[in-house]
Parts: sequence; structure tokens; C-alpha cells
Amino acid sequence: MRSLDAGETVVRRDVHRSGRVWSEQALRVVADTGEALFTACAMGAEAMWLAGPVRQSLYRRSTWCST
Repeated sequence: MRSLDAGETVVRRDVHRSGRVWSEQALRVVADTGEALFTACAMGAEAMWLAGPVRQSLYRRSTWCST
């Protein structure tokens, strides 16, 4: 597996046991040591998740914001 460079954008996906993706979040690579991948979620990063039971196909999009 190739090493990721600091600053690259990656997508974290949470997958239901059925194999269906139920959430996604854009993350920025901070460091990839080969043993661990360190990421950060920047303000304004896009996210998507299911807006109901896994059987539905309705997704909601949002952006990350923190105070």
C-alpha cells in the first residue's frame, strides 16, 4: 500500500455490515508513518450520512464546523 503525503485529502467511510456506506467524511492527512495514519477534520470539510434507516437511500450533506 502506498504511503500518503501530508496535506492529501482522504475520505473516511463507515460501512454497515450489509456492505452499504452509511457515512463519509473528508479528512486531511497530517502524517502517515506506515504503522499509523494521522488525520484531521478541518472546518468546512464535507460530510455525508444516511438520514434514516439503512434501507433508505436518502443522504444528507453537511459541512464540519466547530466553536
